[in-house]
Amino acid sequence: MSESVLRNLTRRGLMKIATSAAVLTSIRRTAPDTCAEAAKAIARPGALSPNTVANDYPKIASGDPNTPEFHGPRVVGATPDRDFLFKVPYTGTAPVAITAIGLPDSLTMDFNGLITGRINQAGEYNIQLTAKNALGTARRVLRLVVGEHKLALTPPMGWNSWNA
Repeated sequence: MSESVLRNLTRRGLMKIATSAAVLTSIRRTAPDTCAEAAKAIARPGALSPNTVANDYPKIASGDPNTPEFHGPRVVGATPDRDFLFKVPYTGTAPVAITAIGLPDSLTMDFNGLITGRINQAGEYNIQLTAKNALGTARRVLRLVVGEHKLALTPPMGWNSWNA
């Protein structure tokens, strides 16, 4: 790949593509025999059978477990005298019964794990969450910190992240 193409990709904000292309170009220049051997190995019949590829995935990528598990932050921030809304992230084979012990009096949680209400008093609350189904039980403490400038105690990730 020519340097002008790489510069054009970089200018258009396609840095990941430009970097990958530069690495591939570099490998082709410095180790042409290795590239040729890899291409021959992949081209062999049965070299990339569905079973070979499926067995290479880590177990974590295979889906959600049947037993209940909690996911997401262990600390959540809130501002006094403002509405509060938090969905407790959990998985497990339905039906899953979820309970919370230690919620401030002004908050309630529905059967889906949605915590709503308004907290008037600043402070810290340790909420004991329990998710239970026929296959098991999961427990986790969720710390709720209420005060001025306490919203982003857990860094926003995913599509909010700078590198998403």
